[in-house]
Amino acid sequence: MRSDIRSVALDSGQKARVAAAARALSAHAIHARLSDWDGTRCDLLVANADDGYGRHVIEIALRRGLAVVALHADLGAECRAQTCVDADVSERVLASEMLRVLGADSPVTATANRVAPVAAAGATPGDVDLLPCRLALDRAWIGQDVACRLEHRRVYLLPSRGRVLTGTLSEQLSARDHLCEPGWSMRPLAAGELDRAGVEVSTSLDGFLLRGLLRSVDKLPPFPRRSCVLADWPDLGTVADLTVALKVAGVLSRRTVDSAEVAALAEVDERQASACLWAFAASGLLRFERTGAASNPPAPPTGLLAKLARHFGLARTA
Repeated sequence: MRSDIRSVALDSGQKARVAAAARALSAHAIHARLSDWDGTRCDLLVANADDGYGRHVIEIALRRGLAVVALHADLGAECRAQTCVDADVSERVLASEMLRVLGADSPVTATANRVAPVAAAGATPGDVDLLPCRLALDRAWIGQDVACRLEHRRVYLLPSRGRVLTGTLSEQLSARDHLCEPGWSMRPLAAGELDRAGVEVSTSLDGFLLRGLLRSVDKLPPFPRRSCVLADWPDLGTVADLTVALKVAGVLSRRTVDSAEVAALAEVDERQASACLWAFAASGLLRFERTGAASNPPAPPTGLLAKLARHFGLARTA
């Protein structure tokens, strides 16, 4: 697959990162030809949205229906491009966003232990671009602190702290209730950005995702079938009324299980179990194991006490 990529109004550092990201596309059989914007049609435009001419070209490209990745220093500024990323974005994340806008897989998903794409579970192409799905399955974003935006809603998701930050409570509630709407932009959190953002409302990331996704079960695709286990117990203090989340967490905390069996084991509705799996994965709590890990017996205990127990016939049997 050949792709013509144009750039405009980039500084030298940005040009170097865009060039490196374009070269990385070859790992996904995309032969990118990168050149400066010349007014002709292309497959993707990468533009500096902090520059006046760059913004002018973005408007032209959008009117022509071209895909655009905008480099922007200010998340709060108006940006109509399909994807707005930080002006100092890394080559890795930039390549991931370029692939996503072009309609290809992320470059960091070509590893042997990659989580299965959502599309394999019967989801539509639009489902793959849902914010919770990207947070859950794209290794470019798993565990990263990110700044997200949908129209007037701005929200900061911080897996490193297990928190969600917004400017106001109403903004947080609106963002939570629109998590499964298309059109969210997302970029890595820049150093010192929170100090400048004026965010004052903080809540649990786990609770935010659980309540938001359980309210949108009809908009979520089925969670892809994987062997998984909770790496850590979720913060359920703000969602104590969501007993379904407690049941699913209980199942996932005991041992590695097949995600397709979680609903039956927890005795909950399949769509609710799937929403909980999406929430746990999006918050970075869900660990995926190799295929077949769910059926493997646990390794026998080791150590002096275990040896003594076996010697005297007191070892625990399966």
